[in-house]
Amino acid sequence: MFRSLRPANKRLILFLLVGGTVFLLGNLFLILLVEGLKLGLGLSYAVQLIVSLQLAFILNSLVTWRDRPAETRWEMARRWLKFHGGRAATVGGEQVLFVIFVSVFGFHYLLANGLTIAAGTMVNFLVGETVVFQRSLKTQRPSDFP
Repeated sequence: MFRSLRPANKRLILFLLVGGTVFLLGNLFLILLVEGLKLGLGLSYAVQLIVSLQLAFILNSLVTWRDRPAETRWEMARRWLKFHGGRAATVGGEQVLFVIFVSVFGFHYLLANGLTIAAGTMVNFLVGETVVFQRSLKTQRPSDFP
């Protein structure tokens, strides 16, 4: 079944699977930090966020966009910066969108959160596809993904 999907659909499914995996592992790590190590919530969340972002970058590089490997260390560093810049911008946009959903449209905060996460996920996918993991001009060819 997976083989019959278009490459863009396969990539989106892999992106969602990576995101779900990072979400689950991040929550388990957060529980370990809060419950096991007894760290404060703020510090625990910050540590979990940093670790989760690194894991997301690594897994997306190795799984979601594996057909577009970085050819040099410099390219990998540029991708890392673009990835994290995109995530930082998305978080700001999600905050604004959440406030609009709740304050302007009167949505319940959980519905607003779900819609915001869905929108942010799509933006992050598009940023990954077109900015972070774009195929370099010298290796640009039709994708044989995956």
